[in-house]
Amino acid sequence: MLSRVKGIVWYELKMRLRSRLYWIIFILASGFSLFVPTPLNYPGPEDALRFYSDWWLAGQTFSALNLLMTLLAAFLVADRILRDSNLRIEEIIHSRPVSSMEYVIAKYMASMISLSLISIPAIIGVPIIKRLLLGVEMNLLPLLIAFLVMYIPSMVFVASLSLTGTTFARSAPAFYGVFGIIWYFDSVYFRVAESTFRGVFNFSGTSSFQAFFSATALGFTNDMYLISAGIAGLNLFLLIMVSGMMITALIYHEKMRRSATDYRIHIKKSRQ
Repeated sequence: MLSRVKGIVWYELKMRLRSRLYWIIFILASGFSLFVPTPLNYPGPEDALRFYSDWWLAGQTFSALNLLMTLLAAFLVADRILRDSNLRIEEIIHSRPVSSMEYVIAKYMASMISLSLISIPAIIGVPIIKRLLLGVEMNLLPLLIAFLVMYIPSMVFVASLSLTGTTFARSAPAFYGVFGIIWYFDSVYFRVAESTFRGVFNFSGTSSFQAFFSATALGFTNDMYLISAGIAGLNLFLLIMVSGMMITALIYHEKMRRSATDYRIHIKKSRQ
């Protein structure tokens, strides 16, 4: 099982790394995440102290990365699934002894690895920028925690939604249109509007940024959209739980689809 999963993961990663779209998104995400936590984006003198806080820098970096990548990651994952469907790559893989669970898990792992790689420039670059601007070293722990509690849960959800949505929809306009609306309300509406449910299910990561990082940064607890750490923890739990449910549904769908295909082949052979 492990060797089969590794083989599909390696194939998927090679296809993604050869994609021009992947590198365009890589550059855009890296530039945006490195621009936001700088004086170019916060030029006011009242913001000067913020740049000495490693927690604030980490929160700003991954809040920016999440805001952009929760949109672009969906298109990146969906593009590969739809292309495989158009080229009938699935049929080639299914002709080999690969189970539905192995196939779905391998696809999902490849998506998560490729999306995780996009965060590397931010993790490496922000400490370098701080040292150049302020002449002080940055503690990497806040960046690593932000990566684990903000970026990874967001990508887990978006990758799950993209894999499941494109598999069921089989239509790029249908998936992109619906996801664009969902992303708008998640990333924009929750930031500008008061809502009873704000932060309870927010996959763009802005809620967890406010709870885990703004309040830690030099006592800056008066940010407009600060929510409790408990709500943010519930948000992360729901993201992971719903993601698991979608992947389970996708595995079941693949099993049913293969069974239907095998049945049609059996009927066709019996008639010959």
